[in-house]
Amino acid sequence: MFKAITRDNAHLHGDTLESMFELRHEVFIKRLGWDLNGQEGQERDQFDHDDAVYLVLENDRQQVVASARMLPTTTPNLLGDVFPQLALPQKVPVSDSIWEVTRLAVDHRKARLTCANISNVSGALWCSLAEFGLAMNLSHFVSVSDVRLERIMHRIGWSLRRLGNAIDIDGVGVAGELVDVSYETLGKFRRRFGLNGPVLNTATLPNILTSTTKKAA
Repeated sequence: MFKAITRDNAHLHGDTLESMFELRHEVFIKRLGWDLNGQEGQERDQFDHDDAVYLVLENDRQQVVASARMLPTTTPNLLGDVFPQLALPQKVPVSDSIWEVTRLAVDHRKARLTCANISNVSGALWCSLAEFGLAMNLSHFVSVSDVRLERIMHRIGWSLRRLGNAIDIDGVGVAGELVDVSYETLGKFRRRFGLNGPVLNTATLPNILTSTTKKAA
C-alpha cells in the first residue's frame, strides 16, 4: 500500500525518502529533461519542507516506484510562490480544504515494478490521491501541470478546470488546475483500474478527519 511520510514520521523513513528523491531525479531530470536542481542523483526543491506530505509506494525490494508531494495551500507551495500568474485574473486558492499536489512520479523501469497486490502502479497512484483528499476532508486539489497531463486526468474521470491561461516553459504548455475531490471520482478510479479497496494506509496520515473506508460511489 501507499504510505504517507510526514514531519511526524520522517525520521523513521530516511531510506524511503532517499529512494523517492532518486526516483524524482530519474523521472523529471533524466527522462523528461526538466531543468531542475539535481544534486547527487536526487531531485528536491524549496517546497520539500516540513509541511510536505509524501505519498509513496515501494516495491518488494523497498524501492520507491510511485510518489506524490502534497502541500497545504496555506504554506509555501509551487503555484502560490512561483507560478501565481497561472491563476490570473483570480487569486491563487488558499484554504485549509485545498492542498497542492505536485511531483507525481512513477518508475517505468520494468525491473522495479514488482509490488505485492498492486499490478497497476499508475492507477494506484491516482487512487491514493483521491483517498488522501477524502481522508483529509479536502474539497479540491490545485496543481501546476504539463497540459498533456490534463488530457490524462479528463480521460480517467477526474473533474478539473484551469485556474487561468496556460503558459509556455521551454516549449511545454504549463497550467494551473483546480481539481475536485469526491467519492464519485474515487469510485471511477477503482473501477477503471480494477482496484477493489483502499491503496493508501490512512493510519500514516496526519489529522485524519474522515475515512476512505466509506463505500466509494
